[in-house]
Amino acid sequence: MKISITRDFPRTFWTANVMELFERAAYYGLMSVLAIYLTGSKASGGLGFTESAVGFLQSIVYAATYIIPILGGALADRYGYRRMLLFAFSLLATGYFAAGHMSSYAAVTWRCC
Repeated sequence: MKISITRDFPRTFWTANVMELFERAAYYGLMSVLAIYLTGSKASGGLGFTESAVGFLQSIVYAATYIIPILGGALADRYGYRRMLLFAFSLLATGYFAAGHMSSYAAVTWRCC
């Protein structure tokens, strides 16, 4: 008996999983370079923040990573997962883009969180 993995699950399953993979790639990509970018000197293209300021910022991002899905799940139950996935990924893409164009600590904190 031949088992076809791609046919055992609906198309929406694969769409949601591929979108999640892209989101995780963006998140870990951001986390891997964020501290270096924020603490780097302004002469080298960084923002020159202190290590403690960057640690605080990243702790907020990590905490939000676990708290915001609770709200997202409740909203998805109410409005539907398709609308919420589109909204969430649009918001994430906008936030990641905007965070790369901010130069003050308050603006970076607001955009990353």
